[in-house]
Amino acid sequence: MNKCAVLIPHYNDSAGLNESLQSITPDERLCVFVVDDGSNIKPDEMKAREVYRGELNFIYLPSNQGIDHALNAGLERIGEAYAFRSETGCKKAECRAATILSVRTNENLCKRGTFM
Repeated sequence: MNKCAVLIPHYNDSAGLNESLQSITPDERLCVFVVDDGSNIKPDEMKAREVYRGELNFIYLPSNQGIDHALNAGLERIGEAYAFRSETGCKKAECRAATILSVRTNENLCKRGTFM
């Protein structure tokens, strides 16, 4: 199991999702979680798995509640087993706080990315 995870929020943009997946270099051993925020157009899982050959998981939320909710739901789902790297600039304090707490409570985890 990889110790670092990427949370990618998704809402009706499979092309953008695939572009994000392509941005992850092959030497990065990351577990990717795509959090679909109640899209009308669901991500194409088969295409996504062609683009990213690493560990790839999909989380489907029942309705659209916004990017902050999607990222926080993703954090809740994956728990403290992973560090967190967001493909967005999550600005909500509770999102950043959950991330930092998760990393600080387990010295075996690494943190990547930036927070605004």
